[in-house]
Amino acid sequence: MPKYVSWITSELARQFPGADLTQGVDLNRDGKLKKSERICDFDKNGVVGDWGDWRVFLKKNETQIRFLGGIFKWSAPFKPDNPINDLLAIESEMVSPAAVQSAYEKLADILSKVKERLAKSDNLTPQERLKIVYDVMRSMGIRLKQQDSELFIENLKTNTLDCDTSSLVVLAVAHEMGWPVYLVTAPRHAFVRWDDRTGTRFNMDNGETHPDSFYITKYNILDVSLKKGCYLINSDDKKYLSFFLTNRGYAKFGLGDYRGAIKDCDEALRLNPNYPDAYNNRGAAKSELGDYKGAIKDHDEALRLNPNDPADYNNRSNAKKKLGDYKGADEDFKMSERLQFKLRDE
Repeated sequence: MPKYVSWITSELARQFPGADLTQGVDLNRDGKLKKSERICDFDKNGVVGDWGDWRVFLKKNETQIRFLGGIFKWSAPFKPDNPINDLLAIESEMVSPAAVQSAYEKLADILSKVKERLAKSDNLTPQERLKIVYDVMRSMGIRLKQQDSELFIENLKTNTLDCDTSSLVVLAVAHEMGWPVYLVTAPRHAFVRWDDRTGTRFNMDNGETHPDSFYITKYNILDVSLKKGCYLINSDDKKYLSFFLTNRGYAKFGLGDYRGAIKDCDEALRLNPNYPDAYNNRGAAKSELGDYKGAIKDHDEALRLNPNDPADYNNRSNAKKKLGDYKGADEDFKMSERLQFKLRDE
């Protein structure tokens, strides 16, 4: 079984240490697996124990599983396949259970207030619906501004969300409402996109709409990055998880847990091999541990996917300098400065 399948398996593994989740879970702890406690290919896709199977497992055993408490109890207002559950489960490793519970409660409050406002309005456009979510956040005293912490739970606790974390709130609400909204990434940035079958498609960032060309210019994204699917595409389950794990890895890096950061980036890249930010984060962590050759290899791969990233050039420059490649280090440093100047100019 993969290291991380879903929030359901993560929490079950925590509550049933040593359990063989490839078989199922002895929910009543009687030493035997009943038919209802076994994991099967419920979604009939030929794979046993993937996201779909565990979601069906939760639905089949919901009463008993919710009774286990913890995330299973706190997540009750949200559908089992809501990406917010995976996000909070992933971040729960780094915060207290009380912080996770508080995050769920605040999200449930936001969802409730959004539903109340929607019930009072008719014939809203998709743009108006999403703006209501941002309006509700602001009405609750949540400030929308740039944050240093990569952890969504920490941002929510301080009532201060940036573009990335506010987008995750919108994503959570949209999922509950059945809106066709996706998380979309740009270099070290994320926003949401409404993309439905009628052809209505727009991006929203902190309540403002921008075309794809805005992000291509602002973040200096090249065609090669777009063709490889690195940025500006609708995220699926794997890309959500990769994004969440990369952010947790970055948070671990900031705390000096470089091995933990590398481990998270390893899993993020297994899920999404074309994610330049994860390569950059892993390369920076390897440098901190003295693995400069490994770091350069990661930064090389990141630059292959996103050739216009000043951070990668700067980080690779530092690694090359440690290995005595002063000419290469100087070339990378100058390229980093040129790209940073271009981004500032834009």
